Amino acid sequence: MQLYKYNGIPASILLTTLIIFGSLFVRENKNNPINSLSKKLLIISFPFLMWALYHTINGKFDLGVISFATVFITSYYCVNSKYICKDYLIVSCLIVVINYMLALPYSKYRTLTVYYYLAIFTWLLYIYKILNT
Repeated sequence: MQLYKYNGIPASILLTTLIIFGSLFVRENKNNPINSLSKKLLIISFPFLMWALYHTINGKFDLGVISFATVFITSYYCVNSKYICKDYLIVSCLIVVINYMLALPYSKYRTLTVYYYLAIFTWLLYIYKILNT
């Protein structure tokens, strides 16, 4: 399973699918919108964390192991916490954005570059949503 050889196409499809899935199946909690956003971030971060873990175990270190783990752990905490954790979510999403920005200069393929920009835009959009809740 060498997903990198497809130059970002599977990742773009997965990201889009997870966003749609999260939007369709996570109910908006008007009393606690951070809870809803945290659930969506759990849905998005888990497969990418597993993807990064797979590549790291097979000899290609992927910084996504750290960045997606921070989002996953923070989102899990926010779903199960009574405390306001907006700041934690913002920082963890920023770590993912930085991860993609660090990878951009090393992209050798147009489709991979498009995926990186799509991912950066997506995570920045989630930061914007978190800031406005």
